[in-house]
Amino acid sequence: MSPLPVDLGEGALLRRLRIEDLEVIWATVDAARERLDPWMPWISGTRTIDDQRGWLESVVEVLVPADLDAADLRLDHV
Repeated sequence: MSPLPVDLGEGALLRRLRIEDLEVIWATVDAARERLDPWMPWISGTRTIDDQRGWLESVVEVLVPADLDAADLRLDHV
């Protein structure tokens, strides 16, 4: 069983990704596209929110039922 979510203290929470996270993930990726591109080879293939949705759906549908974790770090003070 997954240990997630994990409260890391000081407003930080490590939790599994959810479909409901799509708009926040997309906005974050799109805003940081130039900075991420040199290190994240998938950036050039992720041009629309629909591209991002396809990835997120695959993570939620494939990894989560297999008890593998696709997680994000949430900070409530940022």
